[in-house]
Amino acid sequence: LFIYFTYFAALNYFSYEFLNLFDRDFPANVQAIWKLSEGLYPYATIFQKHYLADHWWPIFWFLSLPYKLFPSPLTILFLNLLLSKSNSI
Repeated sequence: LFIYFTYFAALNYFSYEFLNLFDRDFPANVQAIWKLSEGLYPYATIFQKHYLADHWWPIFWFLSLPYKLFPSPLTILFLNLLLSKSNSI
């Protein structure tokens, strides 16, 4: 389990840091989560509209709490990996 998680964590980090494999949805998600963590209106500048009108995901409010403590896109990648891989086990 630890090796499985570590492998995918390293793969996510490598693709984020060196390959830039994330499309425009990931930066828009991070922007919306950052704005929610700051208590701001989640307007996505990439989509030019209210973000939650396009992608209404209530989990963003829950993700904004750890993002407030660790403000980095890697926090979102880690939480995404943790939640998705824990459900597959």
